[in-house]
Amino acid sequence: MKSLPTIFFLFAPLSTMKFCVGYFIKIANAKWINFKNSTKIPTTFSLIGTKAIEIYRYLKSNGLMIDENDIYIAAIAIVNDCTLVTANTRHFERVEGLKFVNWRE
Repeated sequence: MKSLPTIFFLFAPLSTMKFCVGYFIKIANAKWINFKNSTKIPTTFSLIGTKAIEIYRYLKSNGLMIDENDIYIAAIAIVNDCTLVTANTRHFERVEGLKFVNWRE
């Protein structure tokens, strides 16, 4: 039997989180909470997933949507208390609580 490449194992947790959040963004928050509490999602991924759902719902309800990948980037930065360095300030300024700087300025 062939073994999977190491790179797969490095990205599998993030892909799993993106799949789960992508699915649960569209359903009730209670179902996300039940799912994350009943599975063995690493704590950091659980926090990022919860934050991504929160960001998505805020942006969607206020007509401020940004790309899904930008939502994950913002969630990761917020959960890890990091300052995001980007030139895409037009999108990221919509995310409450996100610290960012424009590397072009």
